[in-house]
Amino acid sequence: RGRMAEPVTWHTTLLAEVGPNSEGPLPWVERDYTPVSCAREWDLGRCELLVKVYPDGAATGWLHRAAPSRIWLSKPVRTLHVPGLVPDGGAFTPASVLLLLAGTGVVALPQILAHRDPAHKLGISTPRRSQLRVPIDMVLSCREDDVLLLSQIAEWCKDDVLGLRRCVLLLTPRKDDADEPFPDAPAAGVAEAELALQGLENACVLRSRVNATIVAEALGHMVQPCRYVVSGPGEYNSAVRGILAGLVSDEDDITVLSA
Repeated sequence: RGRMAEPVTWHTTLLAEVGPNSEGPLPWVERDYTPVSCAREWDLGRCELLVKVYPDGAATGWLHRAAPSRIWLSKPVRTLHVPGLVPDGGAFTPASVLLLLAGTGVVALPQILAHRDPAHKLGISTPRRSQLRVPIDMVLSCREDDVLLLSQIAEWCKDDVLGLRRCVLLLTPRKDDADEPFPDAPAAGVAEAELALQGLENACVLRSRVNATIVAEALGHMVQPCRYVVSGPGEYNSAVRGILAGLVSDEDDITVLSA
């Protein structure tokens, strides 16, 4: 009998042909991205990335300016083992998962949910114990003019089998000097978020930054043992990890990913 495919979340490395740059002597730079499309689509030759454009970003600036017709992506690289949701494997099997995400860290969500439906989303068969058929809740922090994957999140909140059990969307004010994160792309803001999640009993929108009270309330709904996955900018990750450290009994239950 053949071995069953190993269930993992994954990312790919993009090679940006930027020309002369400050990162080294070669005319390109590398950036890691977690696709929002599924592994099955990759096998069919398609890959969808969520790319936030930064004015001083070497790779994202090049993508926006050059709009290349072809880009180079590496073979998929393992990010986390499933179902433990840790980089180095292990025997931990969570009874629930709490996602604490910010900004482009939301790309972890579709990758994790894909394991609820491996035949269609991954194109492989996996043991039922690896399919994350456990409650998955999310606390997502976004800038109020920059709500990511909004329509998809609304659909996942409506799906009580393959989607999210609970979702708390935190909207934070835009800084006066903030740049447009996705130039030329339609933006989703407060009104769009409230409309998309209107009438969903398992979702709410709050105008607040993440804090200990919000995290503690989210923890109160989780079945133990729980895996806590944190993914966002560095400052967010540090702050949320610090909050969790005061609330959970074992810090090994926390997985932190940079976004």
